[in-house]
Amino acid sequence: MNNCVEHEAIVVKSDPQNGKVDVKVQQNSACATCHAKRVCHSGDRKETIFSLSVPNAEQYVVGQSVKLSITTTSLLSSVFFAYIFPLLILLAVFFTIYYLTPQYEGLQIVSALLATGVYYLILYLLRNKFENKISVSIHSELRIEN
Repeated sequence: MNNCVEHEAIVVKSDPQNGKVDVKVQQNSACATCHAKRVCHSGDRKETIFSLSVPNAEQYVVGQSVKLSITTTSLLSSVFFAYIFPLLILLAVFFTIYYLTPQYEGLQIVSALLATGVYYLILYLLRNKFENKISVSIHSELRIEN
């Protein structure tokens, strides 16, 4: 697939009734030499478990090796909404309060953090809308690991 980021994963749970598959993505050895591993969540942990909604969950069994792929557009929009936009909110609120009340440093910091917290709360409440817009596809491979 062109313009996709792919990771190998292992199915840890399959729920055909709800159309959900949980997969475990293990940290690649390339993460050890990556300069961005401190800000990347995959560098923080040895493995990460993702829950995916799929129309054909019955074809996946526990222990099956699969490939996850996400388009670069979906990946970049995820990064924007998770990291860049909150940073812009934090800075905008901080500097706005700074220019309005330069003598109250505590108010500036608390307001910026509170605005960022409210943003993440709204993002959490709207997670189902974002789940439908961010496309992660799962592709089965033939081997099964125990």
